[in-house]
Amino acid sequence: MKDAFKLVSWLSIITVKRSIIIAAERVDADHAESPLDLTDQDFDQAIHELVVFGGTLTSNVLGFVEG
Repeated sequence: MKDAFKLVSWLSIITVKRSIIIAAERVDADHAESPLDLTDQDFDQAIHELVVFGGTLTSNVLGFVEG
């Protein structure tokens, strides 16, 4: 059970980190001093990348069924 919790925690951290990177790439260089806004789309894209490129284990942990 501890291992599963660690894996889910790790995937959550990876998702947030990737979402921040996606949001930073979206921000215009002219507005670099403004706060970074994370959107639902940033998280959706990060999760999509994890599922598509993360393999079977990642998909199963996140609850996506391979089809």
